[in-house]
Formats: sequence, structure tokens, C-alpha cells
Amino acid sequence: QRFAAIAGDMGVKPAQLALAWILRRPEITSAIIGASKKSQVVENAGAAGVDIPQDILEKLDELFPGPGETYPLG
Repeated sequence: QRFAAIAGDMGVKPAQLALAWILRRPEITSAIIGASKKSQVVENAGAAGVDIPQDILEKLDELFPGPGETYPLG
């Protein structure tokens, strides 16, 4: 619910925000999307143009901490 609210406040779909955020994480090398309709492909592609302000990035990092932030990598 918090994530959807953040996306709504930014004026984007939750899927767009999720993709935009994940594409900006340095530990992520690729993102796989699933789409069964042309409209979904277009929506997902729109994530590349989503600008996420620093304060929103910090909120998202709090909601979804990376692996190194929750347990040590071996």
C-alpha cells in the first residue's frame, strides 16, 4: 500500500516505479518484465523515463532494503 501510494503521488503506475527503481540499483544487471498486451509493454518502457527524486529513493530503500542491508553476503 505504501509503495502504491508513493507511485500515485509521483503520477506513475506502480509497475513503472518498480522498474524505474530497480533499473537504478547498481547491483541489478538486468530486469525481466512480463507483458501479454501491447499496452503493458508501452507502460513498462515508460519506466525508463521516470525520474525518482532522492527523497523517494530513500523511502524505497527503506521499504525494500538490499541484500547487503539485511544480511551479510558470503
